[in-house]
Amino acid sequence: MLMKKRTVFGGKIEAVPGTKETLTVTNAAFNVYDLEIETDIPLDERQAQGSAGTQRSSVGGHKGKATFKIDLGFDGLVLPTWADLVFPCCGLVKTGNVFAPKTQTPDTAGATVKTMTIGKWMDGKYEHIYGAMGTFKLVLPTAKTPYFEFEFEGVYGGEADAAVVAPTYPADTKLRCAGGPVTWIANAMCVESMTFDVANVLYLKQCSTTVQGFDMAMVSDRKPKVTANPESKLVAGQARQALLLAGTEGPLRYVVPAPGYNSGTGAKSFELLCSQAQLMSRKEIDREGMAADDLGWQINNSLVVDSDFTLSFNI
Repeated sequence: MLMKKRTVFGGKIEAVPGTKETLTVTNAAFNVYDLEIETDIPLDERQAQGSAGTQRSSVGGHKGKATFKIDLGFDGLVLPTWADLVFPCCGLVKTGNVFAPKTQTPDTAGATVKTMTIGKWMDGKYEHIYGAMGTFKLVLPTAKTPYFEFEFEGVYGGEADAAVVAPTYPADTKLRCAGGPVTWIANAMCVESMTFDVANVLYLKQCSTTVQGFDMAMVSDRKPKVTANPESKLVAGQARQALLLAGTEGPLRYVVPAPGYNSGTGAKSFELLCSQAQLMSRKEIDREGMAADDLGWQINNSLVVDSDFTLSFNI
C-alpha cells in the first residue's frame, strides 16, 4: 500500500536538451504540491487473421505529462529558486529579475530556453519524464495566495523502486493578492480574481533513432490570455464595450506586494505586465447583487518581437 501524501517533486534543467539528468535530494528542495505524472503511450491495435479478435498490439511512443502547482512565494529580497527552474523550461528568459518570453527551440546553439527532467518519488517508487517543456496558468484570487498551475510534456522515462528523498524545503514567504494596483490602460479595476494563461503550444519532437520515439519537447507557439471579473463601471469611468469594438490595445498590470511592503512602481513586489492587452469578450454578471464584468483579453505583441508580457520580481 502506497501513500500519496509521501510524494516529493524533483526537477533539474538538462545540460543537454533531451538528455535526462539524475535527480537527487538537492533537486527536490521546492515547495511543490498536487504533483502527478501520467503516461500517454498509445497501443497500435492489430487485427487477427482468419478469425475475430486481435493480435498483440504494438507499443507506440513513450510520452509523459507532469502537472503540479507552486504558490507564488517571494520575500521581496531574493529571487525564488523555483522561478529559475521552471520558467526557462516554459520558454521564458531572465534578464535581471524579469522573465520574458523568447521564441526559440531548446537545441538552438546558445539557447536560453531549456528542457527539464522531472521526477516523482512516491512512498518507495520513482517515476520521471525528461526532455520536458511546459505551459502554465497564474491564478490571482483576491485576498488569497496566488499560485501557478504547471503542465509539462516530455519523454516518459519509466518507473523503479526507490526510497523517497527528504530535502530541506525553502521557507518561502507566500504572497497575498491584496494592496497592489490592478489596471488596464491606466484605469483601476477592482477584481474578485484574475487568471493569466501563457497558453504555450507544446510539441514533443518525434525521433526514429530513439527507443522512445521522441527526443524532447519544444514550445512551438503561445497564445497568452487573461480573464478577470472587475466591478462594472459607468461609460464615463471606462467605456469597455467601446474599447472592445475599437480593438483598442493597452497595458494590463497586476501587482502583488511582498509582505510588509506598500506596492507602487519599483516597490518590492511581483508584477505581471502585459504590454498590449486587447479586450476580446465582455459579459455582465451578477456578483451577489452587484454588477460585474466577466472580461477576457488577448495578449498581443507590440512592434518588438516577444514583447507580449513580463513577470517581474521587483527587489
